[in-house]
Amino acid sequence: AAPRFCNRLGAPPASGVQINGKVLSVFAEMKVHKTSEDVKKRKKFAIFKLNDEKTEIIYDEENVLLFGQMDEDTDGFQLLYDTLPTNDCRYAIFDVCYENKESKKKDLILLYWAPENASLKNRMIYASSLKKLSSSLGGVKLTWEVVGQDAYDRKELAAKLNQSVTNPQYFKLGKNDFFS
Repeated sequence: AAPRFCNRLGAPPASGVQINGKVLSVFAEMKVHKTSEDVKKRKKFAIFKLNDEKTEIIYDEENVLLFGQMDEDTDGFQLLYDTLPTNDCRYAIFDVCYENKESKKKDLILLYWAPENASLKNRMIYASSLKKLSSSLGGVKLTWEVVGQDAYDRKELAAKLNQSVTNPQYFKLGKNDFFS
């Protein structure tokens, strides 16, 4: 008999990957609106990856951007892209601000990054762990699945937000664009 790749409900099998507590605490910290004195310590984005054994999603402490590290010309959207590997998958929480016809909005986005050069095995493990991670992070506005470098695009994100975004370039988010 051929191996089954779906459970009885038709869902893909769970990866069994666990979520490290630091991932949850970093996300909880990003959800809290900081006072103006603490804004420099607020994370613009945080990246998560699988540990070497592929058993746990961990916080990548080396790849984070704080609002205090940004100036008026910093493009957080581009910096996140530049930080992501071209040959492996990642997850990221991105603090995105944008404008629609009514007002400015501020939301946390969960990014699933799966470039073409990542191994099939890693893409499968990351993809099968995404639902568990997403459900563990209450308060995410959107889970944005980016499969390939060409899909990482401001207009694509604006369309996913489905909010009549009036200025996709606003995703640039320099230091002065933070608001409470």
